Amino acid sequence: MTNHKKLLVYAGTQDGREIALLLADNGIETDVCVATSYGEEMFVSHALIHIRTGRMNAEEMQQLMEENTYLAVIDATHPYATEVSKNIFMAAESVHLPYYRYSRDVEEITYEKNIHYVDSIQDAARLLNQMPGKILLTTGSKDLHTFAKLVEDKERLVVRVLPSIESISLCEQAGIGHKQMIAMHGPFSVAMNEAILMQYQIQILVTKETGTIGGYPAKLEAARKANIQTVVIRNPELQKQYNLQQLLEVLTSITGRKLQLQPTGELVVAGIGMGAEEGMTLAVRNALQQADIIFGAERMLQTVTGYRVPLLPLYQKEKILEYLKRHPEYRHPVVIMSGDVGFYSGSHAFYEENDRMRVTFLPGTSSISYFCAKVGIDWQDCHITSMHGRDANLIGKLCRYQKVFSLFSNLSEVKNVMQTMCRYHMEKYYIYLGSQLSYPEEQIRRLNPRQCHEISDLPEKGLYVVLFLKEEKVDMPIFPSIKDEEFIRGNVPMTKAGVRDLSLARMQLCENAVVWDIGAGTGSVSVCCALASDTIHVYAVEQKEEAVALIQQNKEHFAADAISIIHKKAPEGLEKLPTPTHVFIGGSGGNLSEIMRLVWIKNPRARVVINAITLETIAEAIQILSDYAHTDEEIMQVSVSQASKAGAYHLMQAQNPVSIISFTLAGESEE
Repeated sequence: MTNHKKLLVYAGTQDGREIALLLADNGIETDVCVATSYGEEMFVSHALIHIRTGRMNAEEMQQLMEENTYLAVIDATHPYATEVSKNIFMAAESVHLPYYRYSRDVEEITYEKNIHYVDSIQDAARLLNQMPGKILLTTGSKDLHTFAKLVEDKERLVVRVLPSIESISLCEQAGIGHKQMIAMHGPFSVAMNEAILMQYQIQILVTKETGTIGGYPAKLEAARKANIQTVVIRNPELQKQYNLQQLLEVLTSITGRKLQLQPTGELVVAGIGMGAEEGMTLAVRNALQQADIIFGAERMLQTVTGYRVPLLPLYQKEKILEYLKRHPEYRHPVVIMSGDVGFYSGSHAFYEENDRMRVTFLPGTSSISYFCAKVGIDWQDCHITSMHGRDANLIGKLCRYQKVFSLFSNLSEVKNVMQTMCRYHMEKYYIYLGSQLSYPEEQIRRLNPRQCHEISDLPEKGLYVVLFLKEEKVDMPIFPSIKDEEFIRGNVPMTKAGVRDLSLARMQLCENAVVWDIGAGTGSVSVCCALASDTIHVYAVEQKEEAVALIQQNKEHFAADAISIIHKKAPEGLEKLPTPTHVFIGGSGGNLSEIMRLVWIKNPRARVVINAITLETIAEAIQILSDYAHTDEEIMQVSVSQASKAGAYHLMQAQNPVSIISFTLAGESEE
């Protein structure tokens, strides 16, 4: 096999251009046939690619193949160019030249509502004559004459074609008026398709069953969102077809060259800022200009429709890498993320190493830097969190920090927080609320929690950013020791301050702790645990109705929003609670053994503190130490005397002695 032999590619689509470039990059000389000068203009100049422009019949194709020593012919014309494909196949067969039909990977479409599948243009026209409303044809200019002839009222037709003299001429020959023409070059995003459907009041979309590059999924999704009818002409090809990976494998065998199957090059993960193009950095704009495909969430892709490359609504790392593995022709993919890549974006997965592509990150303007600049407040001392698709103890953070910035998924979440702040009497805050940042619809408002009703005019859907500012700075203690008289009391026993502080010290609480407070009484221990950190969540388990009411009152009094109240007698109801990291037992109702058995099952490494007053409870606790493997055991008995005034004198009044038994279970965790 001699080195001067080359390949012949018929390129009627972007696929053909990419195949030719991929072959040339692998050192394989390629002749490329295109039908029009417009097709020639779309090619990137390459020393190993030779362009032949003009339509050919079967005899001319055969003559070309006879005059050159081609190794094979690759048919990458449009899937619906059946007559052209037939001629290429016949010409190749007549000169005994291997023929390979390239097929796009048509993405699986699951939308079924309002979709009508037909096998031909004639079937489509018959169906259109039975359906009312304006029709958008997205099937290209070649078939316009047939549609115009078969559709009874061609005034109903709006056609979208390439912006070429040939396409417009074909429209005119078919009797399509200029007001019925949309001459644009794709690809078209879902948003762009939706806008066209709305602008022209389209009720029926006609398309061919093509691949992602042909914009088929975006068309169907736009039609689904617009709730209109769609007529789909099925792919008519019957001969053996090869996707790109299969094609490269067979060409490797023919050429004797190992063609690169894995994607090479650089994957750029870019933060595009708030969305408006003027807010993008120059580095990000340059990356988009050089991209050969752009990935991102649909909302992000709507901001980059001006780039003439495929736009795919994918943002998960594994799906993107899998797509690039199946399409190694892409060398410069870009994944776009809103805001900055390091600020609550989906880019974190891309930081992990992969063996497919080198990854580069380009930062953008984050929502916090943009928003704080707009309202004229610095943010270096701001506590940052997010309620956008995640849970966070926002009320706990507001109690702890003077400045809190948070993202929200929708307007209802913002309203709920403002209403909760009012319930906890947290009115001494300024609230800066922003939406649609950098867009013409941008909204920025300064409020207080009581003005919740004043934001009802804002859209429900969409990302919101909120900056909370406390009017007066209040320093939260690192270890919250609260006086007994600060709690709302009733006729319910309460763990007193002296014993409570010692017990909390032995709890050894940590960030993200999940605390079970069993026999919670007035909720004093629960409140102190909840206020120790905004990352701690407490489940206050109490059987007495009066005590449950007091826990609720103290929860609201201290704005301890991280307390969930469980009105049950332990161990009833504990099975469904999240696994505890720490357990405080202030009252067991005679079920200490049963409670400990369940704690062991849920987390055999939990930290446990038991307060015992009666000798029977102490004995039962000592038995538990014998029954369960544990470490860090400590037993102490505390007798606290509290001074009270009697006239000019202070008298010490003794409280009941309390035994504090603390230990860490040492069983094997499920992990």
